[in-house]
Amino acid sequence: MVSPTNSTSITISCHCGAARQTLSARGSRGVFSDAFFCHCSTCRRTTGVLCASYAPVSPPPATATTGLEAYALSPTTTAYFCSTCGCHVFRARRPSASAGAGEREWEWEVATGTITHVPDEEEEEEKREGEKKERYKLPEQWRHRHVRDTKDGGLAVWLPAGLSRLSDGKEEEEEEEEEENQEEAGTVDNDDDEDDGSSSGGGGGGEGDTLLAACHCGSIGLRITRPAPKDSPLNPDSGYPDLLLAYASTSPAVVANPAHERWYLRSRGPRDEDEDEDEDKDDNERGGSDGSSYAYYLAGTCACPSCRLTSGFEIQTWAFIPRRNILIHHQTPSSITRNCRQPVPLDFAALPPGTPLRQYESSPGRMREFCARCGATVFWHDKFRPDLIDVSVGLLRAEGGDRGGARAENWLEWWTGRVSFSEQAGEGRTGAAKAWGERVIRALEEGMGRAHRGHERHRDKEE
Repeated sequence: MVSPTNSTSITISCHCGAARQTLSARGSRGVFSDAFFCHCSTCRRTTGVLCASYAPVSPPPATATTGLEAYALSPTTTAYFCSTCGCHVFRARRPSASAGAGEREWEWEVATGTITHVPDEEEEEEKREGEKKERYKLPEQWRHRHVRDTKDGGLAVWLPAGLSRLSDGKEEEEEEEEEENQEEAGTVDNDDDEDDGSSSGGGGGGEGDTLLAACHCGSIGLRITRPAPKDSPLNPDSGYPDLLLAYASTSPAVVANPAHERWYLRSRGPRDEDEDEDEDKDDNERGGSDGSSYAYYLAGTCACPSCRLTSGFEIQTWAFIPRRNILIHHQTPSSITRNCRQPVPLDFAALPPGTPLRQYESSPGRMREFCARCGATVFWHDKFRPDLIDVSVGLLRAEGGDRGGARAENWLEWWTGRVSFSEQAGEGRTGAAKAWGERVIRALEEGMGRAHRGHERHRDKEE
């Protein structure tokens, strides 16, 4: 273990505070210097977010995992999440499944969203005058892993600086070894082996009328259907989200949506700027089985402290979907295939017996649900709009088809004009942790802003 005199001391916490403790960064550099964003299918499905971000730390004491649930991602990797609020806290790796006690010890990583305090340069200079400041600097480029798993680039397309900095040889070897261990244990997520498509003839990737979603352990499964026509009374009323109208600068009377706009229904998913030859394509071809052109749901990103501390990561990704369009099913130990599960309409007061969906009230009247077995964030909802649910995009199985991928653009239209609650990115954090959080969200907004301006130019050209 690295001694405290040679490493940076950091403070971490989950939302409920059960995981609050002090750790030491691994090595002589700052904890964020080796932080990375992982886009692999396993990370997406164990967390619910589109990419998980971790930073290396020295092995913590045995008491560090008290109150945390352990979930084996593979014979060589274990994830730890809070049993109360669902926040992912640690990930521990060992060199191989057959490693003995005398071989290299487990290597630990902490979810970056849990880091609430890291001494900055000025603070450390007072304590350790004369030491190099490089260890406290934030990285100048984003490091991404397993982007290819996303099929469409995932969130990495909006943090493009990291795409030029690929994993070095050592990291690639470790990742290949990890995948081999998962395959041997039968725990690897193989998109080609799963029914990721439509149950209504849409082919692979959910381009038809039904989209599947599931957490990594498979205990929580969802079936999502295309929306009703936009003017249908079946679509619930809802005020605008902060994603569309910043609450900090918008009148509550406007946020209340007095015109009852169905803002969460979109006429189509985003289209590439260069798709001019498809401009005249019939909207019905992109619609649901009823011919409605409003066949997509709105999706976006959130940087609020509650999302960060209940997921463990800076960037939460939600899709806004009416509850009536969500069916839930639970895989029992006796199930032989996924088809043995009978989906039922989502009703939080009457879930299928044995469903390991754990609820956490992050603030009065605002609920979050996560899988009690693997820790995946699944839902957000509140008492003010009970029939419109936020669904974690990382669970969606939409990799197939022409426009499929982690962003599920065959079902979703992403709002790229703003990150929800971006002004709160550094709230509850101090020192270098605050600077890191604000830099991540600022870079994300800049990347999304470029995409947003591109889409606006394309739409102007169409009109």
